[in-house]
Amino acid sequence: GIVIGLGVNVHMSEEDGDEIDQMWTSLDKTSRKKCDRNEIVSNLLKEIIKLTKIFPQKGFKHYKLEFESLNILKGKECKVISGDSTKVVKVKEVNDKGELVVQENSEYLALRYGEVSIREL
Repeated sequence: GIVIGLGVNVHMSEEDGDEIDQMWTSLDKTSRKKCDRNEIVSNLLKEIIKLTKIFPQKGFKHYKLEFESLNILKGKECKVISGDSTKVVKVKEVNDKGELVVQENSEYLALRYGEVSIREL
């Protein structure tokens, strides 16, 4: 099984985001029209259903090129927090399994666990 957590700011105001400690935006701020939450959820569900049919047959490798074109962390230094451990790494890419490949000094690591949190420096 797989568990995916997804948060989408649709109508969030500046005041609502005052306590967020990282960059954020809302769909209303980036769109020319007021966004419809029901339409957004419907479109997400359609794509997730498509994914559940394609992914078991083709795996992550089928999506890797598209993912890499959208990977905003690629080439950036980030802080990786896992349990009590904190490391500063450089994000390299994702591999064919969908693991995030990072470089710590001269060592390459593949991150794949859900309990890993990553933030750009």
